[in-house]
Amino acid sequence: MSQKPDLVRVRSAHGVDETVARLKSIISEKGAIIFAHVDHQAGAQKVGMELAPSQLLIFGNPKLGTPFMQADLMNGLNLPMRVLVVEETPGDVTLNYTDPRAFCDAGDDQALAAAENIATALAGLTRAASGLG
Repeated sequence: MSQKPDLVRVRSAHGVDETVARLKSIISEKGAIIFAHVDHQAGAQKVGMELAPSQLLIFGNPKLGTPFMQADLMNGLNLPMRVLVVEETPGDVTLNYTDPRAFCDAGDDQALAAAENIATALAGLTRAASGLG
């Protein structure tokens, strides 16, 4: 897989299903809302195609997202937050998300401060779910 500059990858000590279950539990414990759980592999199987295990969680916390959108309503294109859990090779499971600071314009201190808060939350959630942090 090619490395994308704003992609944050966190290795997991667990398989995809367990990592996703752990992440869902932690998100709920933190008071955030899970909007969707997409199992990409299951979708591929439904149309007779193969895909490595990959599941996407879409979730949000208005306390974090609202200031980001107050800075620039177009930040709503990047919310709610998303974490993709994948197993690219057997036993190599990662939690992946786009660093929210990538969506900020240089010099926009309000957006950057809000993005920092979101980045901190994402880092904590994924580290906890990984079982390695």
